[in-house]
This record gives sequence, C-alpha cells and structure tokens, in this order.
Amino acid sequence: MLNSSVPGGGVKHDNYLERILKARVYDVASETPLELAPGLSRRLRNRLLIKREDLQPIFSFKLRGAYNKMAGLPRSRLARGVIAASAGNHAQGVALAAQRLGCRAVVVMPVTTPRIKVDAVLARGAQVVLHGDSYAEAFAQAMRLKRRRGLAFVHPYDDPEVIAGQGTIGMEILRQHQGPIDAVFVAIGGVPNTDWAADTAIVRDQGGYLVTGPDLLINGKAPASWPLDRAPYYLETSVPGSFAAGDVRHRSIKRVATAAGEGAMAIAFVHRYLEETA
Repeated sequence: MLNSSVPGGGVKHDNYLERILKARVYDVASETPLELAPGLSRRLRNRLLIKREDLQPIFSFKLRGAYNKMAGLPRSRLARGVIAASAGNHAQGVALAAQRLGCRAVVVMPVTTPRIKVDAVLARGAQVVLHGDSYAEAFAQAMRLKRRRGLAFVHPYDDPEVIAGQGTIGMEILRQHQGPIDAVFVAIGGVPNTDWAADTAIVRDQGGYLVTGPDLLINGKAPASWPLDRAPYYLETSVPGSFAAGDVRHRSIKRVATAAGEGAMAIAFVHRYLEETA
C-alpha cells in the first residue's frame, strides 16, 4: 500500500519509488535538460553537468512537490483551499499549483521576504499573509490559520507526496545520463537555523553518493553562522576542502546528527544511504 507507515510517522522507503513513478508533476513542470558546464568542468578537471531546474515556470524545482501534493488531495479538501509557509520558491510553487487546479491558496511569508518574491506569489492569485521575522514564525502562523480556516497544509519538504514530486528530478537524471554517476551535488538552501537541509530526496544511481547543503564542504564543517544547537540537523563530511577547490571524487558523508524532529522524512533518506554505504 502506498500509505503504509513505519514507527515514528515515516513512510516505508520502498514505497517512494512507486510514488515518484506515479507523481503528476508534468501537468505543470517540464523535464529540464542535463547540460554540460564546460567552464566549470575544465576548472574542476571533472565532467560537470547541471540540471537546469531554473527553466521551470517558477525558476525552481519546488513546483514539482507542491503540485504533486495538491493534485492528490481529495476534491473536498482542495475545495476548502490550501495553505503554506515559505519565504520564496515553495510559495510560488503552491501559488502556481492552486492557479492550475482552481483552488484558493494562502501563503504565510516572513515580513523580511523580498518584495519581488511576494509579488511573484500575488501574481499567481494566491493570498499572502506577512507574519514574523523568520520561517519558524511564519510556519507557526500558518498552522494557526490552517486550524482556524480548515485549510490543507502543503509542507515544503516533510511530506511523502512533496518528496516524491521532487524525486522526479532524480529519475530524470538517471534517464538522461546513461553512464556511471560519481556524485550528485544538491544545492538546497532555506532559512538559516530552521530548514536549511531538508527539502530534497534524491534517487541515487548505484556507486554514487549524495552531499547536501549550501556550504557543507567548507573544511568538512557546517558554517559557523548556523549554530548546530539551533539547526534541525547537519551533515559532517569527509571532504577536506570546498567543492570549487578541486577533487570531488572518492569522498563520502561520515555522519548525520539530528538536533530536532524537523525534516524527519527527508533526513531518513540520508540515514538510509549512510547505512547502505558504510
């Protein structure tokens, strides 16, 4: 069964491949090209390919997960509307999905969100509520509005259907690149101290490995500006230098430390692959 669960509220890993194959992302998303980056390839002395998710309608992969989640909601829930908390790309994905599905969308964004991102969400017909100075405060307000108005919450990453939607990127990579893949680098940002390492699931090719996070390769440590006691989790890698410094082969992730429950579903993938490659 697709909705079978495991202790702790997670979803069986074996179900994700089926979820990804059934994901309805291509109602709104396109299969973006995997393009050679000749300049970086020469600089790094490696063959570097870039997955061009910037070519999506909202210039980000986030519409994949948002639409897949919303398209699978029962009509009765969709009719009441959806709500999300986001500082940018997920907000635009939810707004686009609601526009395509013909439902109401409310997006709670921190008051510090750049005006250009707020305007992009408004342009898709969603209602924007500005609240708080951080994602955490916007999230808490979204939860209050969800309960008060009976809206369906669309989580930016900690949801099986959102993960499956984003996971279609991995399937595309494997279709587009038939040979061995040495490494997949996933640049996943977010709001510091809250959600900076949790929004993507990757389908790995055999022999490949996964490194996530915007600056995790600097001396093998998380950035000092993001205190580990406040971060949901962090990755400690064995890479001695930055990605731009040169050799990216034959490295591995050593450890995952969790400091909170946020992002439990996404981080479970990292734990699984650590166990498989240990």
